[in-house]
Amino acid sequence: MQSKPFADQLPDLFVPKPVSKGFIAFAIRHPTMSFGALLLVLMLLMALFAPWL
Repeated sequence: MQSKPFADQLPDLFVPKPVSKGFIAFAIRHPTMSFGALLLVLMLLMALFAPWL
């Protein structure tokens, strides 16, 4: 005996977006992590160039 579904399968309402790659896509998906990495890079550059500032 086979079971029959109660309702027909409905179509998807939202079409899945293609996966975007690259640094810009990462920065858009994870803004806090990107901002933290930017701050770390700026602090590293300030430490490296401190003797000349």
